[in-house]
Amino acid sequence: MRKLEFVIGGSTYQVEIISLNMNRARVLVNGVEYDVEISGGELGSSSTAAANVVMASPVTVPRPAPPAPRPAPPAPRREGPPGGGEIKAPMPGLILEVKVGVGNRVARGDVVCRMEAMKMENNIISSMEGQVQAVNVSEGVEVQTGQVLVVIG
Repeated sequence: MRKLEFVIGGSTYQVEIISLNMNRARVLVNGVEYDVEISGGELGSSSTAAANVVMASPVTVPRPAPPAPRPAPPAPRREGPPGGGEIKAPMPGLILEVKVGVGNRVARGDVVCRMEAMKMENNIISSMEGQVQAVNVSEGVEVQTGQVLVVIG
C-alpha cells in the first residue's frame, strides 16, 4: 500500500503499511508483520499532528509446510559382463587404498579401490564379477582418466 522509511536512534527501518482502518494498522517493518494501534492523529490525513504508536505486537504469519522429502533415488546399477574385463579410473586422482588382490573374487558393486579426486574420496566399484587377474596400481599412485586399475577375468 504505502512504503516509508524511518530512522530511529540511528537505525533505519523499512515500513510498509499493509492495511489501515481507523486507529489500527497492519504494517511490515523490516520484513516482520505487526498489528499496530494508533493514537493522536490519523495516518494519511492532512493534519500535522503526529501519530503515536500506542501498542504494537508481532503478527504470527503461518508459513506453508515444507514439502515432504523425496525418497533417495536407487543406486545406479552397474551392469557389465559376468566374465570379466577392465576397471578403469573414471577421472584423474590419487589411489588411497587398494581393496583387492590378484586371485580375489569380486561381484558387481564391490569396492576395488578408493581414490581421491577433486578433494573428494571416491569408491571405485566393480561393474562385473569374476576373479582379479591383475592389479595395476598401488596406494599413493597418481592415475589418469581411463587408466586400467584392475583386470577381472
